[in-house]
This record gives sequence, C-alpha cells and structure tokens, in this order.
Amino acid sequence: MVKLKVIIYAFIFLILNFIYVQFFNNLEEIKLPNYTHSLTIVSWDQKLSKKEIEEEIDKISIRHNEVFICVSDKYKGEHLIKTVTYFPSNVKHDKITPFSPNVDYEYLKVGSTESLKLPITSTFYTTRPFSKSIENDFEKLGLKVVYSYQTPGLIFNDFIQIYSIIPLLIVILILVLMLNIVDTSKNLYQFAIQRLNGWSMKRVFWVSFNKEMKIILITYSISAMIMFIILIFYNQLAQFKTFLYQYLIYSVSIIVIIIGLFIISFGIIARASSQISKFIKGAMLSRVLNFLPQTMKMVLIVIVLTTMSVSLNNLKTYQSSTEAQNKWKKIEDLYVIDFVPLHNSRQKYHDKITIESYKLLQHQKSNNVIISRSDAKYGEMSISDSYDRYMWVNRTFLQDQLNFNEINRRVKQFSNNTLLALYPQRDFNKDDVSQLKSDINNSLDMYYELDKRLDYTKVNKPLVKIVPYQEQIRAFNYNSRIGLEFSFETNPVLIVIPDQLPLHDLYYSALTKNEILFKDFEELASYIENSVLKHFLNGITDIKYVVDKDIKVLESNLYYNFIALSVSMIIYGFTLYFTTQTHFELHKDKIFIKYLYGSHFLHRHRTFLIYDLLLTVIVSYLIYHFNLASFSPYLYGAILLANTLIMTLLLRILERPAFNRYQELLKE
Repeated sequence: MVKLKVIIYAFIFLILNFIYVQFFNNLEEIKLPNYTHSLTIVSWDQKLSKKEIEEEIDKISIRHNEVFICVSDKYKGEHLIKTVTYFPSNVKHDKITPFSPNVDYEYLKVGSTESLKLPITSTFYTTRPFSKSIENDFEKLGLKVVYSYQTPGLIFNDFIQIYSIIPLLIVILILVLMLNIVDTSKNLYQFAIQRLNGWSMKRVFWVSFNKEMKIILITYSISAMIMFIILIFYNQLAQFKTFLYQYLIYSVSIIVIIIGLFIISFGIIARASSQISKFIKGAMLSRVLNFLPQTMKMVLIVIVLTTMSVSLNNLKTYQSSTEAQNKWKKIEDLYVIDFVPLHNSRQKYHDKITIESYKLLQHQKSNNVIISRSDAKYGEMSISDSYDRYMWVNRTFLQDQLNFNEINRRVKQFSNNTLLALYPQRDFNKDDVSQLKSDINNSLDMYYELDKRLDYTKVNKPLVKIVPYQEQIRAFNYNSRIGLEFSFETNPVLIVIPDQLPLHDLYYSALTKNEILFKDFEELASYIENSVLKHFLNGITDIKYVVDKDIKVLESNLYYNFIALSVSMIIYGFTLYFTTQTHFELHKDKIFIKYLYGSHFLHRHRTFLIYDLLLTVIVSYLIYHFNLASFSPYLYGAILLANTLIMTLLLRILERPAFNRYQELLKE
C-alpha cells in the first residue's frame, strides 16, 4: 500500500505543480510581476488628447516623486506583448525578464507614435499604494480611475474559476481522502494491538502521522525538483525569487490541506478503536468503508460528467471557429478607431463628429479602407432563416474576400457611382427581389432624412441596381466584437456603397462599432491628430489585439478543460479500484465460501454490482434531469456499461490471487 500511496501522491503533486506553473504564467499575463498596487483608467471626458494626458501624467509622477509604470497588452501571433511606459520619462529602469517564452516586454517613450496605437484605458503600477492626492490629480485630467490591490491569492482564485480547475481540485481532494481512508483501514488490526498493549490514541495517531509526513515531504520534494529541472529548460528560471516565494506559500497550503484530510480520515476510521473488540472484528468499520467510497464515487461521477460536458462544449466552439482563427491569423495591420462614449453633457458634439467621420473616410485612399456593416433581417422577405443578414460593404471588402470571383466580375461591370445590391439567386423569388429593392430605398431615405440636420451639400440619390449571384459564398465580416464562430456570413445580401456616397450616420455608426477598418496607420493617425476627432478618441487599435486575445482565451479554456478531464478520468479509475478493493477486502471470506460451493461469478458479486449500478443510474438521471451535463441517453448508457465492465474486470483480477492463497491454506 505504501508503494501505491507514493505513486498516487507523486502523480497528484506533479499535477498541482503543473497547475501552479500555469497560474504563474497567467499571473504574468494579468499584471506586472512584483507589483500589487494598480490604478486603471476606465473612462475620460475627452477634454484633453491622449498625448496631452501622457504629458500631464508625466508631470504628476515628478510632482509626487513616484514612478508610474503604464502597461497595455497586445498580441502578435501566439506572443503576448506587454507594452511598458515609465513615468517620468527620464527615469532609469531595468528590463523585465519574462517568465513565459510566450510573453515579451516592449518599452515605449512617453508621447511616442507607438503609444497612439494603444487605448487610453491602461493600467498604472507602483510599489506602494496610490495616495488619494494622486487619484485626484488623475481625475482632474478628466480621467475616471479605479484602484486595485491584486494579490496572487485573489488572482489564483479567479484563475481556478475562469479555467474550470475547481472540479479538478475537488477530484484530487476526494482521491487523497479516499487514499488515506483505505490506507488507515489497512492498519486497523495493528492499531487494535497497539491499543491492547496500552498505547493511547494520541500515541497511535502520532506514529501514523510521522509516517504520513515522511511520505508527503519526500514525494513533494522529488516532484518539486522535477519541476525546477523542467523550468531550467523552459525559461532558465526567470523571475526565480518571486516564483520561489509564492511557490513556498502554495506548497505549505497544499501540505496543510493534505494533513487535514489525513486527520479526517484517521478520525473516521480509528475512532472506532475505543471499542477494541468490535474494532478487531471490523464490525463498526465495514459500514463506514462500504458507505464512504461509494459516496465519493458518486460525487466523482458528477464532477467527471460536468467537466466532460464543459470540455465538449468548448471543443465545439473551438472547432466552429477554426476557419475564423485561420483567417484572422493571416491578417496584418488592420486598425479600428475606438471612440469614447458621448455623455449627455457632450451630446451636442454628435453632429460635428458625424461630419468629421465622413471627412476622415474621404481623406483615406479607397483601397486602404474596408467597410463591413452588418444589418439584421432582410425586411419582410420569405427566404430561409439561415440567410439572416445584409451587409453594407465597399469594393475593397469584396476584393479582399476569397472565392468572390463571380461577384467581383459583376461589380466591375458597373460604375463606382452605382449602388449595387448582390443577392443569392437560388434563395430569392421575384417578390423577394422587389422587397429587397424597396428595403434598400427605404434605408437610403432613412439615412438621408437623418442627414438633413447636417450642414453639407446635398447629392442626388444614387442609382440602385439589384444583381443576382449564383455561387455559394461565406463572407468574412471582420467583426471583432462577436464570437469567433460568427465571423462568417453565409450567402448574405451585399450592398456595395459608392465611394462618394455621403451616408454620414451609416459611416459614423459603423466606425463606433469597429465595422470600418483602416490599413494605413500613419495616414490615419496623422489626419486625426490635426482634426477635432482627437478630442473624442480612445485610441487607434490594431484589431488583431482584440481577436488574438479571444483566440488565446479559447485555446486556454480548451487546454485546461482537457487537462482537467484527463486527470479526472484517471482519478475516477483510482476511485473505481479503491471502491472495488474495499468491497472485496471486507467480504472476501464470504466470497470464497460461495466460490467453494460452486457459485458463479455474477452470483458471488450480484449484490455489489446491482447496488453500484443503481447508484450510478440514480446519479446519472439526476445529472440529466437537472441539466448539469448535456449528453445523449446513449452516452449515459455507454458510461454505465463501461463502469460495470471495469468493476467486473477488477473483481476478476482481485479474486485470482486471493483464491490461490485460500486454496494453499486449505491444502496445508
């Protein structure tokens, strides 16, 4: 039993150390290493430009004799780039060595061009708590800030919740408790003899406790050494002092919990030794050992099935977004404008911003702008529900799409002053086409009506042409605000907008929703810096920053769920073994007597197998009834069958050596 215990402890400690390394990776992604005090900008009132705000913050840091470290995150492929700006700008600083090979640090100067690509909603770190006067100085700049105290313990709590690691930790706790219960039960007769020889219960406990501590400390030390050897190759022990300090706290917490579980298991089993005669016979123990493993097994079934359900759902989401991920990974240098929300006090500027937004688009080269504005249903048309969008796009959007050969040929047949509406011919009848034309004209009338309040030279309504297309298409919508699985539109109606069509509200609405993308950052930033738009701008953001983060979260969820499911399945296998072995050890004398009288295998174990099957069926039904996991009844049936077959096989394996020993004793 000691060898088995060492193996299981080693397995558990390696898993827990792996979780800690992943947590430390996550910790670096969330905050700056060694800093717990932060001030995050959540909004601003647009009175100052981003450049002016940075200059003022630089002055605040000098005035308060405090170093502020401003951090923003962006992604470049698989790498997380943490952009770091030090305030004041002339302060000397050391470079931070990243813990993870997938994290890099990029250092920016205050007021640099690169800082314009980042949103103003950044986080500032210091080694000490921010004083109230510093917060007031930030707020005087029109910034709304939130102070945070980010301890590793709080972040670890969020980490295990976000990545569904709590079920895995519960499974590990159950395994440790069951392991100690079975191990303690193996020593019952030894405890009884010690009590008969005059040992106190306290002395019995301390002898067992010392043995347990030796196993725990030796096994944990070996697993820690393995982890540090791996870290040498992983990151050359980067951030070693911080890592080691927090690891010691983590390790002590784990050991304390395991000791607590040992004490609980010892109390459950050894408390019966106060009645030594019953203790030796095992009369009081059999009820406990029959009940506890089965109860723990039922809890594990719930955890394993719910974890499996979450993992399968994440896998489906990941698979449904694979095409979108591949498309996004090929995209480079596409930027969107992040406007700040207009508060009531500044709503009067709405019309001015709307006009300036249109001027911005006119200033850009047409092939440097992608318009992808998705609207809802096709009006009252009777087409299939699977075709539920029409898209306002420009010609650059069509040219950048794959497999749009027929559509691009048709578009080239018309002048750039014509508004084209391309529809999937196989899904539209004559009434649908008429309705489509009417809807487009109504939309144009609506936009022109909205534009009446604006001061601009009115232009004539464009010629509207309705053109069918034959090919099946999937249009990539460049939308970073919805799930990756919704990145493609199947056979949409494509409304191709002429370059000079002044639909001010349409453009402004699309800009605020990140549905207009720009290819030339320098040209875009230069124009905004010299226009009133700079006062209403949160930042110019590379759209890949947002999408890459979504992809990273999706991959991390799938990764951690897979690990949790795999470990849970292994531990469930251990639990099946403990449950079966406990039953066999308690009843092996009766089982052998039945064997001598010629009882076949199912007759010898029918009570145990039926009881176990009924409990498993009840738990599975409760899971299905309360929708804790979404599986088909066939999968539940397969799980029940596999559970019964494994327990049958284990009983066969346990019977053979036990029966051989009994037969040898009978011969003697």
